[in-house]
Amino acid sequence: MRRSHWFWLVLCLLVPAASAQPPPFGGALNAPRFNCVVTNNAATILTAVGGQCVAPAAGMSLHITSVTASASVISSVTADNYFSLKSGTGAVCVTGTAVVWNAYTLALAPVHALFPTAIKVAPASDLCWMHAAAGSKHLTITGYIAP
Repeated sequence: MRRSHWFWLVLCLLVPAASAQPPPFGGALNAPRFNCVVTNNAATILTAVGGQCVAPAAGMSLHITSVTASASVISSVTADNYFSLKSGTGAVCVTGTAVVWNAYTLALAPVHALFPTAIKVAPASDLCWMHAAAGSKHLTITGYIAP
């Protein structure tokens, strides 16, 4: 082969095609991102996360890529005495409520969960959370908004 053919062959093998590029970790290319933070110092019934974690526009869903949860008290197996992230509609996710994520925590030991395949929340649904034990609690949720 001629030198120019070798040059082009090597160049084609070294430069990946644009369509072969994967989307960024945990999300669709150019999707709007969200970051929701909740801090609470009381026993919590089902409560809206609020902020950027409210229901997106029609036909769009929240896609959760990570959750970090910590509490000053240990979780227990008693109903709702552990972190529970739920979705639903209505004032505080009272309609169509579905469990999205649960975690048991030790006192003052955060749980951090990364989801390479995002957890898709039902379209037009808000995020709510619950941890009925007394004590301080902190929750951070990140992700993106897409169909």
